[in-house]
Amino acid sequence: MKAITFLFAAVSAAGASAASAPASLGPTQGVVLVNQGKQFVTAQPGQLLVAGDRVLVMQGGQASLRFTDGCVLPLASGSMATVPAKSTCAGGSAAVTRVGVQTAQTDSGSNTPPSGDVWVYVAGTVVVVGVLAGTGDSSDDTVSP
Repeated sequence: MKAITFLFAAVSAAGASAASAPASLGPTQGVVLVNQGKQFVTAQPGQLLVAGDRVLVMQGGQASLRFTDGCVLPLASGSMATVPAKSTCAGGSAAVTRVGVQTAQTDSGSNTPPSGDVWVYVAGTVVVVGVLAGTGDSSDDTVSP
């Protein structure tokens, strides 16, 4: 009986969470980030969004906000939107701003490989270690008893 009560509570909490989320993220293209309070992280299509969440669409990307009433708000490349409490079709106002090229090209680092300069240092370190290892004294001065 306790398991059924727990299951009912979990389902109710999930339903309340979905009901309090006025929107979700539609299909995305390119790099799309979401800030739900602390920092921007890579967004996932279908991710639930609540009022105040911010969606950043990087240069070359596309995304959309899909509200629970069926309203869809497309987001263009190089823009940031703040999710409103109610859909834009129901009178809500989404604060959508164009962001500069520098902002829209900044990434959290999770999707970008290290720059070419890093590889130069790594390769240089490997070469130095190899040279030092190869120039060690190779004479065998061990004395057997």
